[in-house]
Amino acid sequence: MNSNLISTEELYKKIQQKEDIKIIDVRTEEEYQQGHIKESINIPLDIIESEIEKQVPDKNAQIYLICRSGGRSAMAQELLFGKKYQNAKNVSGGMLEWQEKGFPVE
Repeated sequence: MNSNLISTEELYKKIQQKEDIKIIDVRTEEEYQQGHIKESINIPLDIIESEIEKQVPDKNAQIYLICRSGGRSAMAQELLFGKKYQNAKNVSGGMLEWQEKGFPVE
């Protein structure tokens, strides 16, 4: 598996283990309101470039990017790499897979 990807199961484990991670949901605010991972931060893809440094100033933070299915989060990941964020990973399968597996949303 691509080292820049993480499965929904792996992300769920990290949350369970209370690891120091940032989950960034790059969907629109409307999509986010319909159900998101607890503790995730909503920064829509169209503003992530201007907002990420305000929300996550630490360039070494463990960042997990999620969207509906993985497309927008892959684009966000490229933008973050361009801004020198070393540990940005794309959540494979996105919220669709997260919910399919029955992981909690709020």
